Amino acid sequence: MSPKKRNPAGSTARQVVNEAYKKGSKDVVERVTCQVYSRRELAEKTLSWAFSMVELNVKEFYGDSWSPREKQRELKSDHAQFIFVRVVLILFPALDLHEDDRGVRDGFASFRFCVEDDEAILYIYELQVDEKVRGKGIGKHMLKLLEEVAAHMKMSKVILTVHKSNERAIAFYRSQG
Repeated sequence: MSPKKRNPAGSTARQVVNEAYKKGSKDVVERVTCQVYSRRELAEKTLSWAFSMVELNVKEFYGDSWSPREKQRELKSDHAQFIFVRVVLILFPALDLHEDDRGVRDGFASFRFCVEDDEAILYIYELQVDEKVRGKGIGKHMLKLLEEVAAHMKMSKVILTVHKSNERAIAFYRSQG
């Protein structure tokens, strides 16, 4: 069943995510930074990067049913919201100076506010982390932020789907509860 679309203001989700992120540790050598965007705020180059990340990480699980056109359509939907993350190196944590400002993204989540079976939900379409930064808690951090956004927006739950053959993703989501 395809979820029915509902699109509260993207700026509210951005405020919740930014506030939640500020509660995290500020005196670390590596810091995960995140930004929230609605689809309309994204440049084509950013969407192409997101599609490349999805293709690299999950295409194999789709087998013959992989459809680049369908995946791009999903990412480009006007209802899509995004969280982009990157790991930033802080050379002088006490002074909070960011020396590693290379503009590279290390992961993203795409999600939508939907109504399914008369319930308001936050539906996660993608949660992707670049292989080079896996194991640093980025996926866990994004999932927690999405749960906080859902709670703030009075969504009854957060849902997603995972291919049965994607054992690594299944293990990750099970470990998160």
